[in-house]
Amino acid sequence: VVNYWIKVKNALIGHEDTVILNVANEWAGAWDSANWKTGYLSAIPKLREAGFTHTIMVDCAGWGQYPQSIKDYGKDVFAADPLSNTMFSVHMYEYAGGNSADVKSHIDDITGKGLCMIVGEFGIKHTDGAVAYQTILDYCTQTNTGYLGWSWKGNSGGVEYLDMVNDWEGTSLTEQGKAIIEGQNGIRATSKICSVFTGSSNNNNDNNNNNNDTGYTLNASAITMGYQRQKTYSTYDVVDDNGNVIKHYEGTCIWLC
Repeated sequence: VVNYWIKVKNALIGHEDTVILNVANEWAGAWDSANWKTGYLSAIPKLREAGFTHTIMVDCAGWGQYPQSIKDYGKDVFAADPLSNTMFSVHMYEYAGGNSADVKSHIDDITGKGLCMIVGEFGIKHTDGAVAYQTILDYCTQTNTGYLGWSWKGNSGGVEYLDMVNDWEGTSLTEQGKAIIEGQNGIRATSKICSVFTGSSNNNNDNNNNNNDTGYTLNASAITMGYQRQKTYSTYDVVDDNGNVIKHYEGTCIWLC
C-alpha cells in the first residue's frame, strides 16, 4: 500500500491543505491490536520519508470496527509520525456503533487519550444488526467529532440500503440519505461549505453553521461521475444563489479499497 501511494505521489503533492491520506481502507481485518500497531509503525514513517506531509488517517483494526486497537496502541502509532499529524477512524456499524453507550464510550475513550478521531463510516443499519446512527450524529455534533456517512451511491451485494441517493445526480434521497443529510444534526444542519469551493479563507464561516448564508451552493445537478478501477473522475460547478457558475472543477479522486 505504501508503495502505491509513493507511485502516485505527484497527484497528491501540493494538496496538503485539502487532502487527507487514508493509508488503507479497513486494513488489518483481524481483531488484533498488536498486528495493527506493527503494520502502521512501519507504514507511517515510510510515507513521511517519501515526502508526504498530509494529514494521515488510520482506520482501526477489525475491518474498521475494532476501536480497542486505537485504545491499546493509538498513542504508539501516533508517536511513529515525526510530524505528529495522524488521526484515527472508526467505522461505526453494528459492532462499533450498535448502541448508544458504545458510540459514546468509543469517542470518549479515544479522544480522552488526546488522539484525534473521526467516525469514518457509518450507516443507518448494517448486515448483522442495528446502528445507533442518531446517537452518532448527535454525539459527534456535541463533541466536535467529525463523521462521514457511507456512502453517496454505488453499494451492491445486499447493502444497497447504504446509498444516500437514488441516482448519481442526487435528485432524490433514500431512507439513509434523508436521515444523514436532512436529519437532526445531519450534514445540512451542521456542515459548512469548504473554502476550496468558494475561494474564501478558512475563517469566513467560523461563526456561521448555516451554509445557505454563504451565497454559494454546490450544484448537484451538474455533478457527473464515472467509475474506473481504483479511481473516480468527477466534474462539478459551484453556483451562486441565482444559478450563476462561480467556478468549474474537474479532477480525479484516487481511492484504494
